[in-house]
Amino acid sequence: MARLEKFEVCAAAGPGHYGAQAPLPGPARNLHAQDHQSRQCPASNVSIIHLLPEGSKFHTASNGGRHDLTTRTVTWFVGDLAPARAARLSLEAVPTSVGEQRHRATATAARGLKTEAEAVTHVEGLSALLMDVVDTDDPVEIGADTTYEIRVINSGSKMETNLELVCTVPDKMELRGPSAWRAAASASRAGR
Repeated sequence: MARLEKFEVCAAAGPGHYGAQAPLPGPARNLHAQDHQSRQCPASNVSIIHLLPEGSKFHTASNGGRHDLTTRTVTWFVGDLAPARAARLSLEAVPTSVGEQRHRATATAARGLKTEAEAVTHVEGLSALLMDVVDTDDPVEIGADTTYEIRVINSGSKMETNLELVCTVPDKMELRGPSAWRAAASASRAGR
């Protein structure tokens, strides 16, 4: 099951600074793009574009953020920001592949103001093992052979290695052999 990543994008207008602040640690990553002006005046026509990386699927965005599937972006038009005011926006994305994913945001405003910030998320796969045991003959006659089909399925995104299957056979039964299991296990490994 994929876990949602939540990003918060912040555009702020205020005196004295211009630049991007590094993302904060934690499961809900914060991505700050700050547009600061050197004078006490509002930032006008502020917009923010968040670029989703390959391997990340858009889920939702706050405050009317619009997702463009073709460009892999989420865009917000913030409008005017008074000095020392901030517009906080968020989006949720679902990781679809493992590896490093770089989320980039750019805040722009009138008079050529622009700043960028980035949040890097390392996505790992997980194995999720399911097991199903089916008796092929029910009921079984005394002295007759029967087969139990055991299926082990990895429904996760990461290959599991060194699996070991241990079966406990009741005292009044005799194990004939697991040869069909070995063949099925080899075929499953090739597919995963």
